[in-house]
Parts: sequence; structure tokens; C-alpha cells
Amino acid sequence: MKETINSNTTTHTIMGGDKVIIIGGNSRITLAKGSITLEAASINLKGNVSIGGSGSASVPTLADSANSGSLFAEECPYQKKD
Repeated sequence: MKETINSNTTTHTIMGGDKVIIIGGNSRITLAKGSITLEAASINLKGNVSIGGSGSASVPTLADSANSGSLFAEECPYQKKD
């Protein structure tokens, strides 16, 4: 397939009654009612990222974990053995 679609506009709206799926190579973004699913071998977020919501679990950031001395993994090779 050698076709492309280019859109140079101020606002471009894509709507799907149940969901919208965007596929590029082996990666996929699915927008469904109340959820967004990102699927890829690697997901890179650039810029400021904020996590919010009303769930009961809180997600610590890597910076907070590093500053508090928390391990990123239970099997950290630098963890002191007692």
C-alpha cells in the first residue's frame, strides 16, 4: 500500500460510535467509551505527564520513588543484603 492521507487543518475530528482504532506498523491506539488503550513494543511520553482520577490506588512517579529511596523493582541488584 503506497497511499497517504495528509490533513493540514486547525481541527480534525474523528468520531466512532463505539470506538476509534489507529494502527501504525505494529502499534495501535484504541479509543473506546471511557478508555484509551496504547499497544506497542515501546511507549514514549514526551513532555509533562499528569496522572489523575478518582481511583483508590495512587501511582507513584519514578522521581518520587527515586527521591524516597524506594526500589524500582524488588530484585534490584543494588539492594543491600542483610
